[in-house]
Amino acid sequence: MTPNRERDAFRSQVEELFLAASDLAAEHRAAYLDAQCGADSALRREVEAMLAADARADEVLGGAIGTVARDALGKQELTVGKRVGPYRVEGELGHGGMGRVYLAVRDDATFEKRVAVKLIRWDGDDPEVQQRFLRERRILAQLEHPYIARLLDGGTTAEEVPYVVMEYVEGEPLDDYCNRRRLSTRPRLELFRRVCAAVQYAHANLVVHRDLKPSNILVTADGTPKLLDFGIAKLLDAPPGAPVTRTMMRLMTPEYASPEQARGKPVTITSDVYSLGVVLYELLSGRRPYTLGDSSPAEVERVITTTDPLAPSAAVSRDRGSAVGPPSSEVATTPEDVARARGVGPERLRRQLKGDLDTIVLTAMHKDPARRYGSVQQLADDIERHLAGLPVQARRDSVRYRAGKFIRRHRAGVASATMVAVAVAALTTFYLFRLASERDRARLEADKATQVVEFLKNLFEVSDPGISRGEDLTARQLLERGADRVNRELAGQPAVRATMLTTIGNVYEKLGAPADAEPLLTQALDVARRTYGPRSPEVADALAELGSLALTRDQLPQAESLLTQAYTLRRALLPGNAPAVVRSIGDLAALANRQSDKARSDSLYRVAEQLAERLPSRDQDLRATVLSNHAEVLKDLDRLDDAEADLRQALAIRKALYGDEHPDVGSTMNLLGLLLRFRGRYDEAEAVFRDLARWGPQVLGKDHPTLGTWLNNLAVVLKDKGEYAEAERIYRMIERVGGDVPVLLLIDELLSGTN
Repeated sequence: MTPNRERDAFRSQVEELFLAASDLAAEHRAAYLDAQCGADSALRREVEAMLAADARADEVLGGAIGTVARDALGKQELTVGKRVGPYRVEGELGHGGMGRVYLAVRDDATFEKRVAVKLIRWDGDDPEVQQRFLRERRILAQLEHPYIARLLDGGTTAEEVPYVVMEYVEGEPLDDYCNRRRLSTRPRLELFRRVCAAVQYAHANLVVHRDLKPSNILVTADGTPKLLDFGIAKLLDAPPGAPVTRTMMRLMTPEYASPEQARGKPVTITSDVYSLGVVLYELLSGRRPYTLGDSSPAEVERVITTTDPLAPSAAVSRDRGSAVGPPSSEVATTPEDVARARGVGPERLRRQLKGDLDTIVLTAMHKDPARRYGSVQQLADDIERHLAGLPVQARRDSVRYRAGKFIRRHRAGVASATMVAVAVAALTTFYLFRLASERDRARLEADKATQVVEFLKNLFEVSDPGISRGEDLTARQLLERGADRVNRELAGQPAVRATMLTTIGNVYEKLGAPADAEPLLTQALDVARRTYGPRSPEVADALAELGSLALTRDQLPQAESLLTQAYTLRRALLPGNAPAVVRSIGDLAALANRQSDKARSDSLYRVAEQLAERLPSRDQDLRATVLSNHAEVLKDLDRLDDAEADLRQALAIRKALYGDEHPDVGSTMNLLGLLLRFRGRYDEAEAVFRDLARWGPQVLGKDHPTLGTWLNNLAVVLKDKGEYAEAERIYRMIERVGGDVPVLLLIDELLSGTN
């Protein structure tokens, strides 16, 4: 790990321990740090220093707000016309477990602004409430996001009841907004992604909401979501490990609370992920995963922590009140009502939710926090992938995981040796079969590779009587000869034949002869279908090759059909982050770019980049390719800083793979030089192209046409700088490349400065 990464990891650990310790009573902090820090004295010192600084700040602010009086109970209501600081109360907006909310207006002759004033309910039982209130108010006031209702002010009333002043939001709860407008699944997901963006922003600022639910997410008339009450629940949170009581239930909404909240355990960002999962469940299916009604706290905890909810696609088919637990007050009463509110029929809605959306929601709502999305951003990214028709990262629980859960729940019932033996035998058979299949496939691939190498070696041996021994073959003659031999000699070896047809077709394409490449690649597709079946990775590869060729030939409808088929097959047959899947997403991004849909291209490339980050080192060149291609789109979108960052990252990857002097390194440097020139940074661009001119001949060969391209780019930059004589000299040298003068000599001439 690099020093920077070690430092970042250390700071992250310090912040995590500080936040957890600050929630504990002072007398419990030492024991907590003993357990968490162990022998790491540096870590403990850092956390204790932050706790001490926090305590000093609270003491200073505590004097400014005054002591919260115990007789404040019964004084926590405001009447119309009463003033709270500079605000005049106009009416009550609502009340809940944590206090009452009033509409107020600031009218202190400075300006007039409508706000929401929230009185914080306090029972007088916790002497540390005031200090936590001050600390949390300080943090919340720093949250500035377009989708979060801002905390504007705070203090105490004349009766010394704490209050906060929030931005007043005139809007509808999230579910009501969507249902009244009969929004379909897609706009609901797009709106939900904006909610996720707000929650992720707060998490990045170390603030957890703790009470996410539709009524805390208002949507304005123009469709802007606004999240209310961020972090307010923490003001009145109970000590970790306290038993769940009816009093504590006011600090959370049971229907949206995570299992760890129901148990009274510490709340983390994955608790918010869970609550967002419940919100999404209800937004999509019109049902709640559990109906709790007036259940006792013990029953609430049991249902939330042990009962598995139906998948959303199954929930839409049930009538209200048929969910787990006692009946609740859901708006929609029948599957038809739910579907009508989404502008579709019940069966179509069920099909829309079945599959990826079921998996996304149930992953967010997993009982085990470690098996949920690790962040709200990951949840939002999976929704973006689904909307783009790409594979999601979430995966359904495996049979092994579910079996383990079953055994842990029913230890007595599965304790017999017979059942254990059957389970072990079944697992053993499954894994032996899979290993045998993988071994056989690897053996076939190795045999095929040997045969391909042997065929290529023989291809260069002159055996055609029509060609004399001393005659040099042109590239086109060699390819024609190879295609003929493939069909003559490899009829009984279809796997090798398909590979060779694809290889020769690709070479034709690179030589600028796509018309000659197409029949070979079409043959390769036909052979792959007959050999491997219509649903196989080999067929997907052949479709992708033909699709790329169609894209090169600007046959966009044909390219779209072929590349989409390739992607669909790969997604169905391979893991979501397999290199072939990443390549397909990159192909679709390139297609969108050619179709002038820059926004879609950008979105697809971003998904491909995220997937490529997780590829093993042997596949990192693919990541560099995705970054380079994405940079071209970013340049067109005028996001030049992002484009340059992607190119420099791609260059660093390729230099790490191949060293400083390699053809792929050169192609990335060339793109970087062009971008620097586009940005007017001519000296930097010139340095890049002169570096290419220095080592290019030895790497590419004396007469490679790419050297002429790099020279031309150098000449263009020199012309931009006003160095016309030098630019003209290089242009004239380039003109001579087509004659008898080798490029290597021209480069030598350039570097030596002679004519």
